[in-house]
Amino acid sequence: TLTPTAALQGATLYTVLVHKDVTDLAGNVLVDDLNQKVAFTSTFTTVSAFTVSAVIPASGATGVAPNLVAVRVSFSPGAQAATVTTSSFRLLRCGAVDAGGACLEEPVTGTTITNSDGGALADPVTVADLRPNATLALSTLYKVAFIEAIFSTSSVPLVATSYMFSTAAEIDTTPPVISNAGAAPDETTCAVTWTTNEAATGVVEYGVASPSEFSAATASSGTSHTVTLTGLS
Repeated sequence: TLTPTAALQGATLYTVLVHKDVTDLAGNVLVDDLNQKVAFTSTFTTVSAFTVSAVIPASGATGVAPNLVAVRVSFSPGAQAATVTTSSFRLLRCGAVDAGGACLEEPVTGTTITNSDGGALADPVTVADLRPNATLALSTLYKVAFIEAIFSTSSVPLVATSYMFSTAAEIDTTPPVISNAGAAPDETTCAVTWTTNEAATGVVEYGVASPSEFSAATASSGTSHTVTLTGLS
């Protein structure tokens, strides 16, 4: 058995080579049907890597509105709807801190998982929303955690990962104002740009069958926003 010491890259062709001087326990070398020394090769291609491609609020975000509607995540490629649940996609609150300075995590209960429109998930899940059933605590650190129970539609497990954000000291009830919206398309991509009057994140929803068939999110909070859509036709 050959066990790689690091994870292989997704969607990549690999070649396995067994050298012609390899012997068995009795010292016999590897030979072909003509009793000639021979090297053995085989190739395989790994499936596409399965990752969390975007999260809102962004990792490390501060001053997040405690009354946020949802924590939104984008998967690439799409996930199996049945595996994206409140057990595999979780929101935890940093409560007390232990003597070593580590956060004692408390699960936020009563959350629900939906698509971006608030409906049920369906394969493939490219965007999922975790919706709290109550306002989050002020000035509090939260952790969004994903476990390996989430699988892509190709049955590739998501590597367990997490990220943190913290809420604002007060609730902001004034939505940002969008201006200077524009789009610069070419044959296969389109750069969508806009500005806001205060720091904000954003999501561009697009599609052929419906406007919310796909989505792409801004990488971080800011006032000048650009989202580049790819793979268009």
